[in-house]
Parts: sequence; structure tokens; C-alpha cells
Amino acid sequence: MMNAAEKRTRNFPVHRFMAALVAVAVTLSAAVSVHLNTYVSHAFSADTGPVIVSHRGGGNAGPENTVAGLRAAQEAGAIACEVDVQRTADGAYVLNHDATFERVAGVDRRVDEMTLEEIRELNVDGERVPTLQELLGAAGRSMILLIELKGDTADAQMADDVVAMIREYGVEDRCILISFLGEVIDYIAEAYPWMPTCYLTFAYDEDAAQRDCDYVGVKRTNVTREVIDQAHDQGHRILVWTVNEEEEQRAFIEQGADGIVTDEVAQAMQLTGGTDSGTFNTLLQLLRATVEQTA
Repeated sequence: MMNAAEKRTRNFPVHRFMAALVAVAVTLSAAVSVHLNTYVSHAFSADTGPVIVSHRGGGNAGPENTVAGLRAAQEAGAIACEVDVQRTADGAYVLNHDATFERVAGVDRRVDEMTLEEIRELNVDGERVPTLQELLGAAGRSMILLIELKGDTADAQMADDVVAMIREYGVEDRCILISFLGEVIDYIAEAYPWMPTCYLTFAYDEDAAQRDCDYVGVKRTNVTREVIDQAHDQGHRILVWTVNEEEEQRAFIEQGADGIVTDEVAQAMQLTGGTDSGTFNTLLQLLRATVEQTA
């Protein structure tokens, strides 16, 4: 004869419990995904106006793709910074735009042919070439980072490694992964659906319109109000690159672009009203002050 405990065990609906457990897991996963995208989505919203994104670190305000450049972008009032990431010969991830370091450091060698130790010896306008981890640490939670997976080493492995670093630093809600490579964007969308992505392209064509991504970055010469409206109809937000002339910056602001990538950060910030123009930017300044006080 079964005792009370045995009866409870026998009558326990295991299949229902497992189904409920799966449902809870799915709900929590969806909630986490929504939470992670909230900060970036709010920044790139119609209510706040276009986000000014500093190009290659600090644009013309600081050395290209360096921590000093990031700091310069912050001082100019930018809330977002775009950088370029490549993989070294020994598997590290460093910032550099070109295939080689010739333009920025006078060394005509490819990133993927050099070790991190060798790259550490380079000089970019008095600054060293940072690793992605160093940039993530410097940016903390006070900047949105648009991290371009760049060059011949941009692949699924790079996506996996970069996402792991972003998670390590706890800035999942402060990063957007961007690339000209559609297959890389597709991989991230499949493997990490909670991770915001931006497909870079020269024109908003059929390929871009059908791409599973949150943002599309389009070359400035191929962006009009009609293109911006078309992208919005497709559920995409438009980032325009690279806009340095004041009149063009003003035009894209008026046309409803969601983000403007520029080397002239301070100039663009003035056109949008500066860092005190909106609730989001005011809150960001308070966040930065808190971060600095607790650092």
C-alpha cells in the first residue's frame, strides 16, 4: 500500500511540468532579448532624433580606432562610436580599418599576418593599437558601440568571439554588430537573435531590404527621404555614412535618418541641439557621471 508521498510522486504530471518549464524558459528568453535591445532601440528612436555616431573611434577629434579617439568622441558629446575589428595571426582582436597598418602607423603589414605582441609595438599618433577588450573596458556602459567585423578574418568565429567578449563585459545592451558581409549578419541573426545587427551596403537595394537585421548602413550619396521611408516600411532603421559636410548633415537630420556616421562629431552635435537636446542624452550624461564616480 502506497503512502501519501508515493501517491504524490505517482500522480505528479511530469509532462505538464516539463511543458510549463519550457514555456517559462521561452518567456524569459524573449524578455531578456527585449531588455537587451531596449537601450539601443530607445537611442535610435524618432523621439530622440538621429544618433550621431563618431566614425572610426573619434572621427577627426582623435587618433583613429584608439581609446583616445573614443574619449574624444565622448567629450564632443557623441553617444555612439563606430570601430573596426580584425583578428591577428595569433587570434587576438584589435582595432584597425585597413588591411594593413601602413596608413595609420607606417607599417605595410597585414593585421592577420602580425601577432598581438608585434602590433603592440606600433604607434598611431602617439597611441597604441587597442584590443577590443580594452575598448569595451574604456567604453563601459556610457557609450553605444557599433563594432564592425572587418576584412578577411570576419567570419562566424569572429562573431562568436566578439559576442563572448561583449557578454564578458556585460554590455550586451550597448553594442551593435555591423558588417558589409551579409553571411556574417545572417549568422549573427540566427545564432544570437537578441544581438542588434547592422548590414552595411552602398545602396538600399532588394538585398538590403530583405536582410534580417535591425539597421542598414547606407552610403550618403545613395540616401534620400524616399530611401529612408522605404527602409522604415521594411522595419529597418537607416544609418547614413560617412557624412562630414554640414549641409548634408542637416539634410539627413530633416529627412528622418536614424543615425549619422561622421568624422565631424562636434559639428553634427550642434545641428542636433547638442547633448542637452533630449531626455535620452540628459539621462546618458547622468549615467556617465555615475560611472565616473564609481570607477
